Amino acid sequence: MTALATRRAHLAWTLVAAIALLALVQFVSLPTRPKILSVINNFAHGPVFGALALLLLGWLRPLARGRAWIAYAGAFFSATAAGSALEFMQIFTHRDASVADAVTNALGAAAALCLVASREQALRPTRRPSWSRHLGLAGAVLLVVLLMPVTRALDAYATRARRFPTIMQFASRSDMYFVELRDSEATLVSPPSMAAGARSQRGLKIRFRGDDWPGIEDVEPVPDWTRFRRLRIDLSNPGVRPLLLGLRLHDIGHGQDYTDRFNASFTIDAKAHRVLDVALEDVVRGPAHRELDLSRIGGLVLFRLSPADNQAPELVLTRVWLE
Repeated sequence: MTALATRRAHLAWTLVAAIALLALVQFVSLPTRPKILSVINNFAHGPVFGALALLLLGWLRPLARGRAWIAYAGAFFSATAAGSALEFMQIFTHRDASVADAVTNALGAAAALCLVASREQALRPTRRPSWSRHLGLAGAVLLVVLLMPVTRALDAYATRARRFPTIMQFASRSDMYFVELRDSEATLVSPPSMAAGARSQRGLKIRFRGDDWPGIEDVEPVPDWTRFRRLRIDLSNPGVRPLLLGLRLHDIGHGQDYTDRFNASFTIDAKAHRVLDVALEDVVRGPAHRELDLSRIGGLVLFRLSPADNQAPELVLTRVWLE
């Protein structure tokens, strides 16, 4: 085989492999629940575009005519451009284009190229033998940055398991990982229900902003509640008007239909502290045409039912737990 034929075959295989990697990102994705799968799905962009950058590097080396830095720069910018173009194309395929994913693509390409470049003799200036160590360190740092969302997710799952049967509390950043706010804003405070000087527990002050059932949701509690009999919610209303709250519980695979979940409402008097008490046997009977599965709890939502006024109502939520 002639040198030209070899280069053409190399180019063909590079294109096939590159298209396969891009198709993997475009058409293969993990489910969004449990949340860790979504995190792993996003992290996977890094290794995929790292592999793409190395493929492009191998193709560009002969074209760089011995100037290795040109091949590395070309591989990085080509892989990054392909990742950005792929994210833009998702606008037209009913998927969400993500700047974060584009950044992850670039980080993956940079990490792979830095690690390979640290072993590249042609990139080592003779008077600076530490150059390869700097490149290796840069690649390692980029890998750590890529892994941070995964490690944070693993820490949140470990915290969730450790604190169970507490469903919600607000002592650390990990406690907020599965919490989502709906048309609301929140700040950590010392709960008004606690004794003066006590600081061992924090509460979340929720300020309801929107008119479309604003509130707070635990999107992924520990699913198996079968060993417990009651759900308890410690909260306070610091406002000057009574606050009408709704509570929603649903099991995995259900919850979009009002009649297919558990729904309840409670009134919290002005300037009052209250611990809501919900019997789980009532939760089981919540759906109209079936029993709610306590071994597969999928989410808990606490939201405002009171009509909005000029003064946005507030709620201090201290803890949600099972007994």
